[in-house]
Amino acid sequence: MPDLVISNTSPLFYLHRLRRLDLLQKLYQRVIVPEAVVDELKAGRDQREDAPDVADYDWIEMRSVRVPGLVRLITDLGAGEAQVLALALEEPGSLVILDDRLAREVAKLQNLRITGTGGVILKAKQEGHVSAVAPLLNRLLQLDFRLSDAVKARILKLAQEYAAQFHPTGNFLWHRTVSSASSPPSSVLTSNATAASWEKMRRRPSAP
Repeated sequence: MPDLVISNTSPLFYLHRLRRLDLLQKLYQRVIVPEAVVDELKAGRDQREDAPDVADYDWIEMRSVRVPGLVRLITDLGAGEAQVLALALEEPGSLVILDDRLAREVAKLQNLRITGTGGVILKAKQEGHVSAVAPLLNRLLQLDFRLSDAVKARILKLAQEYAAQFHPTGNFLWHRTVSSASSPPSSVLTSNATAASWEKMRRRPSAP
């Protein structure tokens, strides 16, 4: 288990929308969030988004960045993403949970350990906390979570499940994937990025 798990806004928001925020506690026991993530979630609730209040969860801890200069060095990202990465740089051995493509690229350049919403769901399946990932991935897509077909297929393959495809009628078509026994990659998802505003999160493109 990583020394510290630090989450950005998007994973908290979408797992809450799935009513599976509990998976983070089951997998990691404790999750750290920076002040900017708390502020972004509050801004979402103020705009009538179904966003969680971290104060309701005693296993989510807010932590301030000790070296503010680190945040200024991380440019072109939202406040939440920048503070998440700054906290991870302060805490070697941390695992960062974030979905934004650019933020993930920056994290990789800094040799940080990363996963995302899809990676959390996959790990939950592998550890027996959910019976299948496909229904959760399909629900994420219905919630406007941006997940490419290739990444979705990769997650389903690692989960050794059938791959679900949408039919124009709204029903699901199923086909068999080739199962493979391998560990989950550090990057297995894409999504809307949560930036300083919720409007930006809705419009910003996701990684392929």
